[in-house]
Amino acid sequence: MEPFCFLGASTFAEIGGFDTNLFLYSEEMDFAKKLEKTAFEAALVPQARFQHFQGKSSKAIYRY
Repeated sequence: MEPFCFLGASTFAEIGGFDTNLFLYSEEMDFAKKLEKTAFEAALVPQARFQHFQGKSSKAIYRY
């Protein structure tokens, strides 16, 4: 199972977005810490499902 985060662009901007100095796959941890320090709340919805069709970021680095 993969984690998935869904939020509005204004919330993303208010939190500060992703740190461009962090490498691929590290930005999620930084973003989670930023979110934790705000008044925003996260909810776990085990029934939610999403389909990831393309791995554009990792495909350029890793050859599968």
